[in-house]
Amino acid sequence: MATSEDEYELRVFKPRKSHTKSRNGCLASDTLAATELDLLARYLTHTSHIIPVDDVDVYALQVGIPNLAFASQPLMNSVLALAAVCRCHEILKLPHLTWSDWRQLEDLLALANSRYESSLRQIQDISCASNQDDCILANATLMVLYGSASHSLRIRLAEPSRPHGHLSMDLAPAPLQWTYLIRAAHLAYTGLLHCNSHDSDVDSIDEPELPITSTAAVSPDSGYDERSVESALVAPMETMGLMQSIITATSKVALAELAGRLQTASDADELAPSTLSCCTKAFTVLCSIFNVVTSAKHQTLRGEVNSPRIPQKSRLAAVSPWLRTYVARVTSAVPQKQLRRIITSFLNRVPMEFLELVHESVDDPMTEYGCTAASQIALDIFAHWLVLVTLLEDVWWIGGIGEWELERTVNRFKELHSDFGIECSWWPERMLEIRRVPLDDGEMTSVR
Repeated sequence: MATSEDEYELRVFKPRKSHTKSRNGCLASDTLAATELDLLARYLTHTSHIIPVDDVDVYALQVGIPNLAFASQPLMNSVLALAAVCRCHEILKLPHLTWSDWRQLEDLLALANSRYESSLRQIQDISCASNQDDCILANATLMVLYGSASHSLRIRLAEPSRPHGHLSMDLAPAPLQWTYLIRAAHLAYTGLLHCNSHDSDVDSIDEPELPITSTAAVSPDSGYDERSVESALVAPMETMGLMQSIITATSKVALAELAGRLQTASDADELAPSTLSCCTKAFTVLCSIFNVVTSAKHQTLRGEVNSPRIPQKSRLAAVSPWLRTYVARVTSAVPQKQLRRIITSFLNRVPMEFLELVHESVDDPMTEYGCTAASQIALDIFAHWLVLVTLLEDVWWIGGIGEWELERTVNRFKELHSDFGIECSWWPERMLEIRRVPLDDGEMTSVR
């Protein structure tokens, strides 16, 4: 009997499950249907080739992770989800999209989301199994890429020029979910690193807290991080376009003004002690990253950066060495020279309480005027960081996230704090307006 196209696609997106156990005890991957096999081939021949920046990345993404995925259902799901979203980005680059293209794009997004959700559920089931640590860490890194790529894609689909009648409403961007996925990879790494330590809170590795008014907080000579190796992470930047030049020229004054607002809130006792502490730590991290981004063109990487020393009794010590090295770089547990990793390390280095405050202030419609001072400072700091994220627009899995999130944060800030009195001269808003001015071709070079 002939099979209709719809019936065939239904079979493709709901493949028959296999119950074969792999050698390491993890349930083996689903029996892959035609679409999944095509996506797996695409990951191996294309997606894994347009992400790496060095040999460590190449081995991890092209050799190590695929081999793990063949014996790990959650990891295979993440591989397929990332490949599907990558294919969607390629479809959107086509000069003319047909109805068939839109249907394929929507189907691929549905498949990607389904595989992603399955991976989340499955990885939770094996999170306590020490013999699955390789799969857990590898999966966390792929989810970082998938989360950003999916969010970036949905932002592109939400552009006013897109024919929204072709796509389902559930394909709208999921605000700030991508930040949690980046943080999750960091928590997976530090969780395994400190598994056997006496410290139960693995998320307590914070930046040294500088006085708010300290000149060191905005000095180009500040170190990257107390875990830096002789502050040797800084390397020539991958981009030095007009926008970065403007940021470099104006950010020191902007950070000094932000420090003043934080100090004023502190002096007026407008913030609870815990809120003041997490915002101060976030400000310290912000200044450290700005120092690197705005002064990196004058620096060189001095020697090799070694991996952190792993205690013998740590669960991380049993993880494959290539994977330990790769995840340490992805999560910025070791100093980095890639612009995208330096900037996104903000999400790993600030206190979790700060990120939760930002999420409540931006995305919670119930947040109005109850905690004005706290949300004001949190959004102020977060908006300054998002200005740096806009420099990563040529990283395909980040794309327009920075500008989109910056616009949302600026609008939310003004909505909640219309009487704050700095709207006309607020630096993040000025940078957003400058970004909207068309630039000549070639002024912003590619960033990897």
